[in-house]
Amino acid sequence: MEREAKKMDIKRKRRLEEEAARIRKMKEEEESVARLEEEKRRRDEERKRREREKKDKKEREKKEKERKEKRLKEEEEKKMKTPVPKNKHLANASMNESQITYEMTPDKIYVAATATNYGLDDLDSGDETDDENNPRKKVPKWAIHPQLTRTIANIRHKNAIVADVFFGPINEPDLNIIFKPS
Repeated sequence: MEREAKKMDIKRKRRLEEEAARIRKMKEEEESVARLEEEKRRRDEERKRREREKKDKKEREKKEKERKEKRLKEEEEKKMKTPVPKNKHLANASMNESQITYEMTPDKIYVAATATNYGLDDLDSGDETDDENNPRKKVPKWAIHPQLTRTIANIRHKNAIVADVFFGPINEPDLNIIFKPS
């Protein structure tokens, strides 16, 4: 009997160990499922956060675009309201429904020269030069021969630049490199 009791104890012990192992396995599976569910929940939250950020960014960009468009529109309206200065060349314009004509180049008004202002602002590139013996304006004192030579000499002396010192020696160009022999 004692032997049978021992066998029963061993069987009971084995059953208890198997039951304990089965319970441990179930707990591990439950923990694994819980970890997977937690990971899925975190991924979903991260996805929703990214979607919200993307949506917010689009809304900010849309609002910024609307602000820029509104500002441009306001600037355009302001330009339209700003009075246009009168064009002096259009003062002589005559307009009718069939054609619009106006004097392209108005007559020049010559300004008298002063000692400090020779009055070159009324010259255009297409103007002819004055006759040397009979200029339209008085030649300033600094531009008359004896004073002019003194002025030029003075400028040369004050601003003397030795080209070799300033630029360094200049080598003679090799024409065979520039113009390839044929």
